This record gives sequence, C-alpha cells and structure tokens, in this order.
Amino acid sequence: MFTITGTTGDTVYYSGAATGKKVLVDGEATVTVSSPAVGTVKLNLDKVTNTNSCVNPLTGVSDSVTVNALPDDADLDADSPICFGEDAVFTITGTTGDTVYYSGAATGKKVLVDGEATVTVSSPAVGTVKLNLDKVTNTNSCVNPLTGVSDSVTVNALPDDADLEADLLFVLVKMLCSQSLVLPAILFTIQVLPQGKRYSLMVKLPLPFPVLLSELLS
Repeated sequence: MFTITGTTGDTVYYSGAATGKKVLVDGEATVTVSSPAVGTVKLNLDKVTNTNSCVNPLTGVSDSVTVNALPDDADLDADSPICFGEDAVFTITGTTGDTVYYSGAATGKKVLVDGEATVTVSSPAVGTVKLNLDKVTNTNSCVNPLTGVSDSVTVNALPDDADLEADLLFVLVKMLCSQSLVLPAILFTIQVLPQGKRYSLMVKLPLPFPVLLSELLS
C-alpha cells in the first residue's frame, strides 16, 4: 500500500505497479496493489492538478515496496508407538532459521537449526498424543499459516504386573534299616518335586544332636 500526501482537493496521477488518479482527502490518499508477486513493487507520481485545472508535472517522485517470499511449509514426524513412561518425541523439519509455532499436546515455538527441531512431551498418559503445526515465520517476519499439518504418537500401556507363585516343595523321605552297619542307621532318600532331583544321605544313629531336614539338604 502506498500513501500519497499533498493538498486537500488536489488530484494526483500515478503509474507503475498501478495506474490511475486519486483526489486527496484531508491531505492524503492511498493506492493499494493487491497481492503483488515476490520482488519489488514501484509506484510513480506523474502529475498533480488542482481545482483550477492547473497541472504540476512531477519527476522522480516514486517509492517501492519489497515483497518477500513466504516461509516454506514445515513438516512434522513422530516416532510411534511408544510405551507408557517413555517420552513422545516430534521432529519438525523445514528451512533453517524459520520459526515454527505449534499447539496440541505442547504449545510453543521452535527455531529450526540445520533444518529441524524437536518437541518432547514428557511421559504422556496412555492414549494418543497429537501435535499441530500452526504457522511458520521467517527472518523477514513473513507468516505462512499452516493447516492440517499434524502427527500423533500412540502411547501403549505397560503389561500388568506378574504374580509369582511357588509350588510347594514336596520331600519324600524313605527310612530304611541298614543291616550292613554295626550301629543302627537311617538311609534318607530325598526326592524334590517337581524338579525331580534325588538326594541320598546316610545318617548313623543315634545322632549326637538334632538334625533339621533343611540342614541335611544344605
């Protein structure tokens, strides 16, 4: 948009990016060039006429507007699925130096370094974690609105806790008299189930002290 200033009531003729004339109201008028291409837009003032139809030719009265390019679109990617307790990590890619604004599971902005930036959502709940990219701005302060640029991470529940149950240790003890010994003796045949291991132990009688089965097995 160009603003022309001068004397109220005068008519200013212009050319260049637009061609026409404007009557100055309260000493000014504006000329709008709609959606010009990237580059330089130049407007020239050619002459001014007044209510007496007198003409004042103008030379070298011009101004320019620089039209910068919009930032490139940004993309979003995420590693999915994850397990509960892990972080959800989103990776934004685009043009180095651009700033990307995001919302959803997290809200903020990231400046792209080497063309990317990451957004981490720490330990999200079981379910779906979604991040949206809203807009991109560049170093010229141009804004590129983004629509429909999003990605999601599925957070799976951990397995249920496991219960530990032990089978009872069954010990079968067979007591046999040994005739080959002068002193009475007991031959213990010990079978541990369900492992199926067998142990044999010869104990002469009488024992000088009480013996526990756990000691005999140790």
